[in-house]
Amino acid sequence: MHPLIRVVPRIARALADGEPVVALESSVFAQGLPCPENAEAARAMVEAVEGAGAVPGITAVVRGTPTVGLEPAELERFLRRDGVRKVSARDLATAVAS
Repeated sequence: MHPLIRVVPRIARALADGEPVVALESSVFAQGLPCPENAEAARAMVEAVEGAGAVPGITAVVRGTPTVGLEPAELERFLRRDGVRKVSARDLATAVAS
């Protein structure tokens, strides 16, 4: 794993064990859909990935750290849009630095 990217333990184990991991973009939940539809969509996407036999890994910048896989409390914060801002490739460095 890259030292500047946080990979939650469940995703790290899946990768080490050769399990398929599917990245899910957090902006769909954090900015794209209104509440509470965003939470419903997040659950449906996670369930679909798990139902297909893969491990879902929601990607986000969490408190300045690019992250693969959100812990439940982090996902809830993103769903509430509590201190969450939209980050794209062009402003990733700024988001990490600030």
